[in-house]
Amino acid sequence: MKNHHLLDINRRHLGIICLCIIAIILFAGLWPRTFQTSNDVSFLPDGKGVRFSGRGIVYTQPLKSNQRQQLDSMNGSLTLEMAIQPGKEWGRSLPIFFAVDDGQPCERLLISQWKKHLIIRSRRNACVQPEDYAEIDLDNSLPKGKAQFITIASGNKGTALYLNGTMVKRSSNFSLLRPGEALSGRLILGNSSTGNHSWQGTVSTLAVHDQVLSSDEILRNYGAWRESKTLSPAGNSSLITYYRFNERTGPIIKDHSGQGNDLIIPEQFTPLQHRMLTPPWQDFQATMRYARDVAINILGFIPFGFYIAWYLSERGITSLKVVIIVLVLGIGTSLFIEIVQAFLPERTSQVIDVITNSSGTAIGVYLWYGYINRSRSQ
Repeated sequence: MKNHHLLDINRRHLGIICLCIIAIILFAGLWPRTFQTSNDVSFLPDGKGVRFSGRGIVYTQPLKSNQRQQLDSMNGSLTLEMAIQPGKEWGRSLPIFFAVDDGQPCERLLISQWKKHLIIRSRRNACVQPEDYAEIDLDNSLPKGKAQFITIASGNKGTALYLNGTMVKRSSNFSLLRPGEALSGRLILGNSSTGNHSWQGTVSTLAVHDQVLSSDEILRNYGAWRESKTLSPAGNSSLITYYRFNERTGPIIKDHSGQGNDLIIPEQFTPLQHRMLTPPWQDFQATMRYARDVAINILGFIPFGFYIAWYLSERGITSLKVVIIVLVLGIGTSLFIEIVQAFLPERTSQVIDVITNSSGTAIGVYLWYGYINRSRSQ
């Protein structure tokens, strides 16, 4: 009776430990547990731009164009003009300040910042792996706190990059669009479509043209921006969108091109896509941060597998059933967390997390049976 009583106490303690481990895992996996968060986007008081100060996003509805543009834009030509001032330099992530979302798993175009460098990516075909993006960069073009006027003029003959009206790089092997392709989808500022690549800084001008502007036109537009912080779109039939960001208040940034492609500032932070269980080959990164996250996910579930296997074993359940039950519980718990994370603005839902959490559970079970339980039975 005494030994049976001690066993009951042991079970009770093990049960409490298991519940605490599950509670800690759920707390960590679902933190912060809010399905709504404020959109950190605001107009500058002087009417000369819009500031992204945290987790923010701005986007259009699917782009509209007139009949002439629908015909002329099929030549694969595109020019982007933007005046931005980075508020930070990033070394561990790749924040995105301009993107085009065409409804595919990966954005059609991405313009981002890494440290002081400008990174431009164009999706070749369907997005399966990171290598499906063609890329061009411009070193030391985005210093913190300095306003820069960037122009990207791209066509079938390649792409030219201009900094403050002067061409600084040309590539004949990179184009924003494919031959015969027209720009389509939604424009996004300050983030990616999933909301996981927040950028901080100020945007004061953005114009998108369906043709390759000449060097003289680009220099003239830069001069107009330098003098008055605005461009002169009147009579320019190549404009798809043009934003001055001078509204100062309200949820709408007016499109001055006449096409009606207004930008929307949602009150709550609202990503365009909730990606559930992103495949590992789409979010893999050869970085220490990625490796650290994998290690944490494995180590975090080892106690889960270890103590639940111990608890079930103490209740007299056979070894094979214990292994099956614990693995199902580990996979189920991880899958539940990842599904919920798809709807949390500040979290991501990834298959790799389910794999690593399940691996940690299996290691915990192995440690119990391979070492602890074996030594106890000898």
